[in-house]
Amino acid sequence: PWAAGYVEVVSRTAAESATVTIVQAPVFASGDTYGIRNAVERVSMTGANVFIIVLFDDDLEVLINEAYARGLLTADHVWLSADTLSVSSISRAADPPTLASRLDGFLMLRTGSTLSDGFRRLSAVWGTLSPADCSEALVELTPSFFDSPPPTDAGYVYDAVAALALAIDRAEDWPEGASLQEVSRRANRTLSGLAALDFDGASGRIRFTQDTLDRHPASIQ
Repeated sequence: PWAAGYVEVVSRTAAESATVTIVQAPVFASGDTYGIRNAVERVSMTGANVFIIVLFDDDLEVLINEAYARGLLTADHVWLSADTLSVSSISRAADPPTLASRLDGFLMLRTGSTLSDGFRRLSAVWGTLSPADCSEALVELTPSFFDSPPPTDAGYVYDAVAALALAIDRAEDWPEGASLQEVSRRANRTLSGLAALDFDGASGRIRFTQDTLDRHPASIQ
C-alpha cells in the first residue's frame, strides 16, 4: 500500500503537464521473480522511456537484468528509484560488477523537508536553544550543539514526536494500574487520534492514511 503513495504523488504532478503520460506497471510482491519480469515486459510494450521503480534491494537485480534484456537501459531511457534501495543491493547481487555497470546513471528520489516553511520555523527556533533548554535529553549535548543548523531529518523527527503526543493526548489520561482491556481501548483511541490528525508540522502538512496510518502522500513535499 505504501508504494501507491509514490504513484499518487507522481500522477498528481504529471497531471499538470499536458505532455506527460503516466503508465503504471503491474504490482508485484517482493521476491516474486515472475511478477517482476512480467511488470517489466508489460511496461516495455507501452513505449515509455522514463521509469520510477519502488522495490527492495533483493528484487533489483532481477528487474534490471530483465530491463537490460528488453533494451530499456539505453541513453534514451531514464531510470529513477525510490529511497527503498540501498548500496547493499549491489553487494548482495549474484553478479555485483554487472549490476553496478547497469545501474550507471540511475537517480534516486528522496523526500526532504528543508525547503518547507515548517523547517524554516524549526531552524529559527533551533538557533535560540542551548543544552540548558533540554533537561530531558537522552544524551549529553555539547555547548556548541545548536551552533550548527538542525539535521536534515530533524523536521521528520519533530513531527513524529509531536504527532504521537497529540494522538496520546486525544486518548485521555492513562491511569496507573489500568487493566489490560483499558490499555487496549486507549491504544485504539491513540491510533484513531493519529488517523484524525491534520496539522502544519516542521516537515510540511501532517496527515495519515486511514488504512495503514502511513504519512499521507499528498502531504509530502
